[in-house]
Amino acid sequence: MILDDNRIDQLIENSNYPSPHNTQPIKWKIKSDGSFKLLFNEKRWLKYADPSKRDLQLTIGAALESLTIAASQFKLQLNDIEYLFEDNVKVNTNIKLAVTGKIYEGGTPDHLLEFVKKRKSWRGKFLPESDQTINEIKSALLSRTLYIITDRILINQCAQWYDKNTFEFLKEKNYQKELYEWLRFLKSHPDYNFDGLNADCLNLSSLLAKLGHVLYNPKIYEKFSSSFLAKLLSSEEAVTNTAPFLSVFINPPSKSYIDSGRQMFRDWLRLTALGYYGAPISSLTDNKETSKKLLNSISHKSDDEIIFVMRCGRPDGEIPQSGRLSLDRIRF
Repeated sequence: MILDDNRIDQLIENSNYPSPHNTQPIKWKIKSDGSFKLLFNEKRWLKYADPSKRDLQLTIGAALESLTIAASQFKLQLNDIEYLFEDNVKVNTNIKLAVTGKIYEGGTPDHLLEFVKKRKSWRGKFLPESDQTINEIKSALLSRTLYIITDRILINQCAQWYDKNTFEFLKEKNYQKELYEWLRFLKSHPDYNFDGLNADCLNLSSLLAKLGHVLYNPKIYEKFSSSFLAKLLSSEEAVTNTAPFLSVFINPPSKSYIDSGRQMFRDWLRLTALGYYGAPISSLTDNKETSKKLLNSISHKSDDEIIFVMRCGRPDGEIPQSGRLSLDRIRF
């Protein structure tokens, strides 16, 4: 089988995967014979927010699954897949090899294909749902790797845990500085439409975006990081409490993070297929104590791991388009 340049570009462009802070660390090398390499840029790894590289591996898995789904559009399939993340194969100064494989003929269109480009994050408020609809959502989505929280008391508790954890994490200078580097408050930022979290995606007005640009500047933020103002700035409790449900993504024991990332992406697309959108509330489970409390609250197996949680629902507004890196920046 021969892949021409146009088909290779289509495969790469259609491999639209999620990543923390929309850092988009993945680079692709696909040859005309179908062999491919999935690489990652360590400069786009969040070393303070993700020191264990767990989220990076989940991202690699999501990217691999996105390529699998993209290939199915052209009746192609991925095989001979080998995970090399643990081998620490450095290609150049910042680029490392994560996965290799080959694309063959013989695939069938994936039933989740049409939802890849529809999948977006929504950080604003949600529309209310009836009790009947919420029960239907839970029945439709609940699986071994996806738990749905609909209990209002637990949702409120999670909202409080999330705010508390975020406030505490942001007191750490390196963590806060790293976050600021990926926040695109002003449209004058050269990468406003390409990566990171821009003001539109953060659901910020022009005034709040300008305020955030000033106050979240690390040199300024450290002066009031323990204050009530900092707590107020980072609080999302009111928004989280509008969510009809929370989606809890589970990593079963002995499953690799790359495989869990693949499943996570498919579970997220299942949400999209039902017309629901969400936003990760990552600090809720980045804290081991609250992660354990939540695992106990949903009565899951003690050796399961919560990889992240999203607040979900139907958006109360128009969902903005996240920035995406241009083709020349993700090809290797």
